[in-house]
Amino acid sequence: MTTDNDTNPALDRPQQEAFQTYLNSGGHYIGIHSASDCLHDATFYGRELGAYMVDHLTLAEMVNKLHFFVTVSSELIRMGRLDISKHD
Repeated sequence: MTTDNDTNPALDRPQQEAFQTYLNSGGHYIGIHSASDCLHDATFYGRELGAYMVDHLTLAEMVNKLHFFVTVSSELIRMGRLDISKHD
């Protein structure tokens, strides 16, 4: 099963029960993008995900995290600890 861009409520109660049975029977699931922002009322789904999406970062928070990533990456490259020239 695959979901993409779902937000609450993605499945009604009978569908949730069928989904839980499917997962409990060894079924596979791929969640894309906002899969962690749906089925907040389904305990089994929360356990399957491990965490729910709470909110998007603000632009300032994203810029701060990007600046940190670029700074650390640049320093690792300078120190020879990160090689970005190798690709498989």
